[in-house]
Amino acid sequence: MRILRAVSPEAAAIARATATAAWREGARVLKHDHRAAVRIAAAGDVVAKTWPTRKPKALFLRCIGYTHALRHWRSARTLDAAGIATAAPLALLRTPGEETLVMRAAHGPTLLRVLDDAARGRCAFTFAQRRALAFDVGAQVRAIAATRRFNRDHKPSNIVVEADPATGALTPTIIDLVALRPDRQRIGGARMLASLMIEPIGCDCPPSRTMRMRALKGATDNAPRVARKTAWRMIELLISTHPDPRPEVDPLAAEPHTERTYLPPPGAQPRKAHESCD
Repeated sequence: MRILRAVSPEAAAIARATATAAWREGARVLKHDHRAAVRIAAAGDVVAKTWPTRKPKALFLRCIGYTHALRHWRSARTLDAAGIATAAPLALLRTPGEETLVMRAAHGPTLLRVLDDAARGRCAFTFAQRRALAFDVGAQVRAIAATRRFNRDHKPSNIVVEADPATGALTPTIIDLVALRPDRQRIGGARMLASLMIEPIGCDCPPSRTMRMRALKGATDNAPRVARKTAWRMIELLISTHPDPRPEVDPLAAEPHTERTYLPPPGAQPRKAHESCD
Protein backbone atom coordinates (compact mmCIF):
# COMPACT_ATOMS: atom_id res chain seq x y z
CA MET A 1 0.00 0.00 0.00
CA ARG A 2 1.45 3.34 -1.09
CA ILE A 3 0.17 6.91 -0.93
CA LEU A 4 1.08 8.59 -4.23
CA ARG A 5 -0.54 11.96 -3.51
CA ALA A 6 -2.23 13.54 -0.49
CA VAL A 7 -3.24 17.08 0.41
CA SER A 8 -2.68 16.39 4.14
CA PRO A 9 -1.76 13.59 6.57
CA GLU A 10 -5.45 13.29 7.45
CA ALA A 11 -6.34 12.75 3.80
CA ALA A 12 -3.66 10.06 3.54
CA ALA A 13 -5.17 8.28 6.56
CA ILE A 14 -8.63 8.38 4.96
CA ALA A 15 -7.18 6.92 1.74
CA ARG A 16 -5.61 4.04 3.64
CA ALA A 17 -8.92 3.36 5.35
CA THR A 18 -10.75 3.08 2.00
CA ALA A 19 -8.66 0.01 1.15
CA THR A 20 -9.91 -1.92 4.19
CA ALA A 21 -12.75 -4.43 4.06
CA ALA A 22 -14.53 -2.68 6.95
CA TRP A 23 -14.68 0.66 5.10
CA ARG A 24 -15.89 -0.92 1.87
CA GLU A 25 -18.57 -2.93 3.64
CA GLY A 26 -19.94 0.22 5.28
CA ALA A 27 -19.73 2.36 2.14
CA ARG A 28 -22.55 2.71 -0.39
CA VAL A 29 -21.79 1.66 -3.95
CA LEU A 30 -22.60 4.38 -6.48
CA LYS A 31 -21.23 2.57 -9.52
CA HIS A 32 -19.51 -0.74 -10.16
CA ASP A 33 -18.61 -2.08 -13.58
CA HIS A 34 -15.58 -3.50 -15.37
CA ARG A 35 -14.00 -0.04 -15.63
CA ALA A 36 -14.18 1.27 -12.06
CA ALA A 37 -15.93 1.08 -8.71
CA VAL A 38 -17.22 4.22 -7.00
CA ARG A 39 -18.16 4.19 -3.32
CA ILE A 40 -19.29 6.92 -0.94
CA ALA A 41 -18.36 6.74 2.74
CA ALA A 42 -21.05 5.94 5.29
CA ALA A 43 -20.60 9.47 6.67
CA GLY A 44 -21.16 10.89 3.18
CA ASP A 45 -18.07 13.12 3.26
CA VAL A 46 -15.74 11.41 0.77
CA VAL A 47 -15.98 9.32 -2.39
CA ALA A 48 -13.46 6.65 -3.35
CA LYS A 49 -13.08 5.74 -7.02
CA THR A 50 -11.07 2.58 -7.66
CA TRP A 51 -9.62 1.46 -10.99
CA PRO A 52 -8.15 -2.02 -11.61
CA THR A 53 -4.54 -1.99 -12.83
CA ARG A 54 -3.82 -5.66 -13.54
CA LYS A 55 -4.30 -5.70 -17.32
CA PRO A 56 -1.27 -5.13 -19.58
CA LYS A 57 -2.47 -1.74 -20.81
CA ALA A 58 -3.12 -0.54 -17.26
CA LEU A 59 0.31 -1.79 -16.16
CA PHE A 60 1.95 0.10 -19.04
CA LEU A 61 0.08 3.31 -18.16
CA ARG A 62 1.13 2.83 -14.56
CA CYS A 63 4.78 2.60 -15.61
CA ILE A 64 4.62 5.92 -17.49
CA GLY A 65 2.53 7.69 -14.83
CA TYR A 66 -0.58 8.02 -17.00
CA THR A 67 -3.18 5.96 -15.14
CA HIS A 68 -6.82 7.04 -14.83
CA ALA A 69 -6.30 8.03 -11.21
CA LEU A 70 -3.21 10.16 -11.91
CA ARG A 71 -4.87 11.86 -14.89
CA HIS A 72 -7.93 12.70 -12.80
CA TRP A 73 -5.73 14.05 -9.99
CA ARG A 74 -3.75 16.34 -12.29
CA SER A 75 -6.82 17.52 -14.18
CA ALA A 76 -8.82 18.30 -11.06
CA ARG A 77 -5.92 20.21 -9.51
CA THR A 78 -5.53 22.21 -12.73
CA LEU A 79 -9.19 23.21 -12.82
CA ASP A 80 -9.27 23.89 -9.07
CA ALA A 81 -6.41 26.36 -9.58
CA ALA A 82 -8.51 28.07 -12.27
CA GLY A 83 -11.46 28.42 -9.88
CA ILE A 84 -13.62 25.78 -11.60
CA ALA A 85 -15.81 23.69 -9.29
CA THR A 86 -14.73 20.05 -9.10
CA ALA A 87 -14.97 17.23 -6.60
CA ALA A 88 -11.58 18.13 -5.14
CA PRO A 89 -9.12 15.20 -4.93
CA LEU A 90 -7.82 14.52 -1.44
CA ALA A 91 -5.48 11.55 -1.83
CA LEU A 92 -4.33 8.91 -4.28
CA LEU A 93 -3.61 5.38 -3.07
CA ARG A 94 -1.93 2.49 -4.89
CA THR A 95 -2.45 -1.09 -3.74
CA PRO A 96 -1.66 -4.37 -5.56
CA GLY A 97 -3.84 -4.43 -8.67
CA GLU A 98 -5.70 -1.19 -7.91
CA GLU A 99 -5.44 2.59 -7.72
CA THR A 100 -7.93 4.57 -5.64
CA LEU A 101 -8.65 8.29 -5.83
CA VAL A 102 -10.30 9.78 -2.76
CA MET A 103 -12.35 12.92 -3.45
CA ARG A 104 -14.65 15.32 -1.68
CA ALA A 105 -18.22 14.09 -2.01
CA ALA A 106 -20.41 16.34 -4.17
CA HIS A 107 -24.02 16.29 -2.95
CA GLY A 108 -26.96 16.80 -5.27
CA PRO A 109 -28.55 15.40 -8.43
CA THR A 110 -26.60 15.08 -11.64
CA LEU A 111 -27.28 17.63 -14.35
CA LEU A 112 -28.78 14.81 -16.41
CA ARG A 113 -31.23 14.04 -13.60
CA VAL A 114 -32.21 17.73 -13.45
CA LEU A 115 -32.86 17.73 -17.21
CA ASP A 116 -34.88 14.52 -16.98
CA ASP A 117 -36.98 15.80 -14.07
CA ALA A 118 -37.58 19.11 -15.86
CA ALA A 119 -38.68 17.30 -19.03
CA ARG A 120 -41.22 15.34 -16.99
CA GLY A 121 -42.46 18.29 -14.91
CA ARG A 122 -41.14 17.09 -11.56
CA CYS A 123 -37.98 19.15 -11.05
CA ALA A 124 -37.31 20.42 -7.53
CA PHE A 125 -35.58 23.54 -8.89
CA THR A 126 -37.50 26.57 -10.11
CA PHE A 127 -37.38 27.81 -13.70
CA ALA A 128 -35.28 30.79 -12.59
CA GLN A 129 -32.80 28.48 -10.84
CA ARG A 130 -32.51 26.25 -13.91
CA ARG A 131 -32.07 29.27 -16.18
CA ALA A 132 -29.22 30.58 -14.01
CA LEU A 133 -27.75 27.07 -13.87
CA ALA A 134 -27.75 26.81 -17.68
CA PHE A 135 -25.78 30.07 -17.94
CA ASP A 136 -23.31 28.84 -15.30
CA VAL A 137 -22.85 25.53 -17.12
CA GLY A 138 -21.95 27.48 -20.26
CA ALA A 139 -19.65 29.79 -18.30
CA GLN A 140 -17.93 26.72 -16.87
CA VAL A 141 -17.24 25.50 -20.42
CA ARG A 142 -15.75 28.90 -21.23
CA ALA A 143 -13.55 28.75 -18.13
CA ILE A 144 -12.25 25.28 -19.03
CA ALA A 145 -11.52 26.41 -22.59
CA ALA A 146 -9.59 29.38 -21.17
CA THR A 147 -7.11 26.89 -19.68
CA ARG A 148 -6.52 25.64 -23.27
CA ARG A 149 -8.00 22.28 -22.39
CA PHE A 150 -11.26 20.48 -23.02
CA ASN A 151 -13.03 17.59 -21.35
CA ARG A 152 -13.78 14.79 -23.82
CA ASP A 153 -16.33 13.31 -21.40
CA HIS A 154 -18.13 16.53 -20.46
CA LYS A 155 -21.60 15.02 -20.24
CA PRO A 156 -24.42 15.92 -17.82
CA SER A 157 -24.13 12.66 -15.85
CA ASN A 158 -20.57 13.72 -14.90
CA ILE A 159 -21.76 17.02 -13.42
CA VAL A 160 -23.40 17.21 -9.98
CA VAL A 161 -25.63 20.19 -9.21
CA GLU A 162 -24.88 21.40 -5.68
CA ALA A 163 -27.29 23.82 -4.00
CA ASP A 164 -26.21 26.44 -1.46
CA PRO A 165 -28.55 25.92 1.52
CA ALA A 166 -28.37 29.61 2.44
CA THR A 167 -28.95 31.27 -0.94
CA GLY A 168 -30.35 28.47 -3.09
CA ALA A 169 -27.70 29.17 -5.74
CA LEU A 170 -26.82 26.14 -7.87
CA THR A 171 -23.23 25.19 -8.71
CA PRO A 172 -22.31 22.68 -11.45
CA THR A 173 -19.53 20.50 -10.02
CA ILE A 174 -17.51 18.24 -12.32
CA ILE A 175 -16.91 14.79 -10.83
CA ASP A 176 -15.01 13.01 -13.65
CA LEU A 177 -11.95 14.59 -15.24
CA VAL A 178 -9.99 11.62 -16.53
CA ALA A 179 -10.60 12.77 -20.12
CA LEU A 180 -9.29 16.35 -19.82
CA ARG A 181 -7.02 16.97 -22.81
CA PRO A 182 -5.08 19.84 -24.44
CA ASP A 183 -7.28 21.80 -26.84
CA ARG A 184 -4.94 21.93 -29.83
CA GLN A 185 -7.67 22.55 -32.41
CA ARG A 186 -9.28 25.35 -30.37
CA ILE A 187 -12.77 23.88 -30.74
CA GLY A 188 -12.89 22.32 -27.28
CA GLY A 189 -15.63 24.66 -26.09
CA ALA A 190 -17.94 23.62 -28.93
CA ARG A 191 -17.14 19.95 -28.34
CA MET A 192 -18.02 20.23 -24.65
CA LEU A 193 -21.29 22.03 -25.40
CA ALA A 194 -22.15 19.33 -27.94
CA SER A 195 -21.43 16.63 -25.34
CA LEU A 196 -23.79 18.38 -22.93
CA MET A 197 -26.53 17.98 -25.56
CA ILE A 198 -25.82 14.50 -26.90
CA GLU A 199 -26.32 12.49 -23.70
CA PRO A 200 -29.73 13.99 -22.79
CA ILE A 201 -30.87 13.56 -26.40
CA GLY A 202 -30.02 9.88 -26.08
CA CYS A 203 -31.95 9.70 -22.80
CA ASP A 204 -35.01 11.49 -24.28
CA CYS A 205 -34.66 14.58 -22.09
CA PRO A 206 -32.99 17.21 -24.32
CA PRO A 207 -32.74 20.70 -22.81
CA SER A 208 -35.26 23.24 -24.02
CA ARG A 209 -34.29 25.92 -26.52
CA THR A 210 -34.33 28.50 -23.71
CA MET A 211 -31.81 26.52 -21.67
CA ARG A 212 -29.63 25.84 -24.72
CA MET A 213 -29.45 29.54 -25.52
CA ARG A 214 -28.67 30.46 -21.90
CA ALA A 215 -25.80 27.96 -21.87
CA LEU A 216 -24.55 29.33 -25.19
CA LYS A 217 -24.63 32.88 -23.81
CA GLY A 218 -22.62 31.74 -20.79
CA ALA A 219 -20.10 29.96 -23.01
CA THR A 220 -19.66 32.94 -25.34
CA ASP A 221 -19.56 35.58 -22.59
CA ASN A 222 -22.69 37.32 -23.93
CA ALA A 223 -21.06 37.80 -27.35
CA PRO A 224 -23.06 39.44 -30.17
CA ARG A 225 -25.85 37.39 -31.67
CA VAL A 226 -23.93 36.78 -34.90
CA ALA A 227 -21.05 35.20 -32.97
CA ARG A 228 -23.48 33.01 -31.00
CA LYS A 229 -25.15 31.83 -34.21
CA THR A 230 -21.75 30.91 -35.67
CA ALA A 231 -20.88 28.97 -32.51
CA TRP A 232 -24.24 27.20 -32.56
CA ARG A 233 -23.75 26.09 -36.17
CA MET A 234 -20.49 24.43 -35.11
CA ILE A 235 -22.25 22.71 -32.20
CA GLU A 236 -25.08 21.51 -34.46
CA LEU A 237 -22.51 20.08 -36.87
CA LEU A 238 -20.81 18.15 -34.07
CA ILE A 239 -24.16 16.83 -32.83
CA SER A 240 -25.40 15.84 -36.29
CA THR A 241 -22.25 13.85 -37.07
CA HIS A 242 -22.38 11.95 -33.78
CA PRO A 243 -23.60 8.33 -34.03
CA ASP A 244 -26.55 6.96 -32.07
CA PRO A 245 -26.55 9.00 -28.83
CA ARG A 246 -28.26 6.37 -26.68
CA PRO A 247 -25.87 5.24 -23.91
CA GLU A 248 -25.03 1.57 -23.49
CA VAL A 249 -25.76 1.80 -19.75
CA ASP A 250 -28.69 3.86 -18.48
CA PRO A 251 -27.28 6.75 -16.38
CA LEU A 252 -30.78 7.41 -15.00
CA ALA A 253 -31.31 3.89 -13.64
CA ALA A 254 -32.71 3.70 -10.11
CA GLU A 255 -29.67 1.65 -9.10
CA PRO A 256 -26.77 3.28 -10.96
CA HIS A 257 -24.20 0.73 -9.81
CA THR A 258 -25.84 -2.05 -11.81
CA GLU A 259 -25.22 -2.71 -15.50
CA ARG A 260 -28.53 -1.78 -17.14
CA THR A 261 -28.55 -1.58 -20.89
CA TYR A 262 -30.15 1.42 -22.55
CA LEU A 263 -30.30 0.19 -26.13
CA PRO A 264 -32.93 0.58 -28.87
CA PRO A 265 -35.48 -2.23 -29.28
CA PRO A 266 -34.72 -4.98 -31.81
CA GLY A 267 -35.08 -3.75 -35.38
CA ALA A 268 -34.90 -0.06 -34.45
CA GLN A 269 -32.81 2.13 -36.72
CA PRO A 270 -29.89 4.07 -35.19
CA ARG A 271 -30.97 7.61 -34.45
CA LYS A 272 -28.83 10.62 -35.23
CA ALA A 273 -28.21 12.94 -32.32
CA HIS A 274 -29.59 16.02 -34.09
CA GLU A 275 -33.07 14.53 -34.56
CA SER A 276 -34.18 15.64 -31.08
CA CYS A 277 -32.68 19.13 -31.12
CA ASP A 278 -35.74 21.08 -32.21
